Amino acid sequence: MKKINQILNSNNTAVAQMKLIYKIWYSSVIDDIKKVTTPYDFNPLKKILTVSVHDDIWYSEMLYMEHEFIELLKSNGFEVNKIIFKFYPKYEKLDKNNIINYNISKRAESYINNYAQRFDNKVLGEYFKEFLTNFFHQNNFDIWILKG
Repeated sequence: MKKINQILNSNNTAVAQMKLIYKIWYSSVIDDIKKVTTPYDFNPLKKILTVSVHDDIWYSEMLYMEHEFIELLKSNGFEVNKIIFKFYPKYEKLDKNNIINYNISKRAESYINNYAQRFDNKVLGEYFKEFLTNFFHQNNFDIWILKG
């Protein structure tokens, strides 16, 4: 049976690839852009990076700056041919008993289900699923990827 850290730290997963992309993106762009963007997907064959933009004003601006971002990423060692920007409001926050609670995105749900299914012990997998669900209600999905 695999240990939890073996499951989560496997280097050949899409999560490991996205962790690298997050680090390159967030070390390359200015602070104002870091706050309103999230690298969402990368196609390694076509070298197309998809970035979610969480602010409609920045989204409009970034559509015109694609080539600047491509050059910036290339200068930091990340080969990309195209960047697709998608407008996606970041997270809805719900106030329950004076506690800020994040809605869980479809991407986070997929991540939770994917990793919970990897446990041979189904009870342990369900506990892990419950843990991640609670974690994502208190922290956003980006925090989990960047901490890992």
